[in-house]
Amino acid sequence: MRHGSKFLAALNLGDETPGPVSVTSLSSNTDELVQPASTARLDGASNVLLQDLCPVLVHHGGLLSDNETFVLVMDALTNPGPANAARFDPSACRQLEMPGVDDPVGGNVQVYGNGVLTLVTAPQTSSEPPLEPYATPG
Repeated sequence: MRHGSKFLAALNLGDETPGPVSVTSLSSNTDELVQPASTARLDGASNVLLQDLCPVLVHHGGLLSDNETFVLVMDALTNPGPANAARFDPSACRQLEMPGVDDPVGGNVQVYGNGVLTLVTAPQTSSEPPLEPYATPG
């Protein structure tokens, strides 16, 4: 996910939302990996910034268990078309984790002074691996 990587160049090549599929892109201003958050916007998609609906601090891994994210994903899956922020019930902001989740990361988080959380068990690499053939242009 490094800025300027071959992977991101291949991912961003061509139509961001090809075909007749409804696409929803959810993003967070406090995502420590997708920066700036505006890069999560996709042409042709329903783009929802979580902080436009709730005052939340959601890190990248936290999107997997965040209640607001869950509600929007369920909206996209249970209604025609993509998620629609106009259907979002603000009472969902009162519950931090999606239903059934009580410890989303098993305590493997690091909290920074600015309140941003990150997983401390994330694997690290010093170089970009080669792209798989299905991801190469042409």
